[in-house]
Amino acid sequence: PAQPAQGAAPAPQPGYPFHPESAPAAAPAPTATAGGSAHPLALQQAYGISPSLSQAIIDTARSSGVDPFDLANLIAVETAGTFRPDKWNADNTHVGLIQFSRARAEQMGLTQADLEAMSPEQQMEYVGKYLEIVEREEGAPIRTAQDLSDAVFWPAGLGKPVGHPARRLSREASEGNHGW
Repeated sequence: PAQPAQGAAPAPQPGYPFHPESAPAAAPAPTATAGGSAHPLALQQAYGISPSLSQAIIDTARSSGVDPFDLANLIAVETAGTFRPDKWNADNTHVGLIQFSRARAEQMGLTQADLEAMSPEQQMEYVGKYLEIVEREEGAPIRTAQDLSDAVFWPAGLGKPVGHPARRLSREASEGNHGW
């Protein structure tokens, strides 16, 4: 495929169909700083979500030190663009905005049914808790879109350089994730 010209905006990434630059011109531009503030209207228009969910994503991103659009992109991918807290994966093993496993739900004192019954705004509290747990367990900060992806898809790879054995998915894990 053709490479973008030097200095040109990169092409959209497969699997990440939503980009802040695709928001209607009337939407205020978000800041690009990690954990910075994005205007709720920009998220609402870019993703077609409610004002309250937009604010919950911004609040969680701010408290977690990540960009709100990176977090919204991750949620969009994990929920197939629906932003529904009751969205299950194809194998019915993970549920919710970031596809919580049974073990992670239990680690937070919940069941997957508890998560499934929550509103998106309520579940965002547990998205933040999940990110805190992974940072603590892996001893590495979550700041970038890649860090968010690692934290959800393969926490052992968080903070490890490309090529590190912990960043390589096992055959079983990659074959078990039908979203890839």
